[in-house]
Amino acid sequence: MRLTGIPLLLLAVAATTGAGAATVLLWPRHRFVLRAGGLLLTETLLVLSGGLAVNRHEVFYPSWRALAGDTGARAVIEPAAPGRLDAQVGDGADVVWQPAGSAAWHLAAPPRIVVPAGYARLPHARFPVILALVPAAGPAVAAARRIPGAITVVAVPGRHTTAAVLRDLPADLCRDVRATAQGWDLVAAGPQARLGRDLVRTQPPGFVVAHGWAPQQLAAPLAAPMRLPA
Repeated sequence: MRLTGIPLLLLAVAATTGAGAATVLLWPRHRFVLRAGGLLLTETLLVLSGGLAVNRHEVFYPSWRALAGDTGARAVIEPAAPGRLDAQVGDGADVVWQPAGSAAWHLAAPPRIVVPAGYARLPHARFPVILALVPAAGPAVAAARRIPGAITVVAVPGRHTTAAVLRDLPADLCRDVRATAQGWDLVAAGPQARLGRDLVRTQPPGFVVAHGWAPQQLAAPLAAPMRLPA
């Protein structure tokens, strides 16, 4: 018998009517306790009938399983979209990064991406980013290889590199590797400090959460979000 079916509703209405009629007919013959019991039973059945009628119309609980809390929904991990460079980068490796349009950044040399150990083993995770705007790439790449749990982008700005031309760098990075869009660590000292400050102003709030080589201030790699299928 279905929870939203007419037979169950008719049965509940009949039981309510029967309990009410019996209570009225037997009222003079019984004591207070039995009278109270009859009233309570009738009221309970009346509420039950009303609830069944409302549930049939609104379908709050389409089945007995749903009434017991089993809706059939299951939590599913939504995989992080693979980055375009995922097949080219290995754990702890660094690659030259040349996305379309990177020539407009006017960097002194193509930037380099260093992925952490565990990047390939965590295909459903996105990683926080350290953006290093430095005068020389070599020392920064060496430092990045020792940093766990974060992707490092090493870029050497040129004379014509501005925050405006670098504005799309975060979005480009998120397409090419599994990087978080916010919560970055910005390394920009000396001549690059002003460029770093200007770049932060072009991004949404929360883009940078740390300054300098401070990976301990970054969040752990983020697992992909969970969703409930309809």
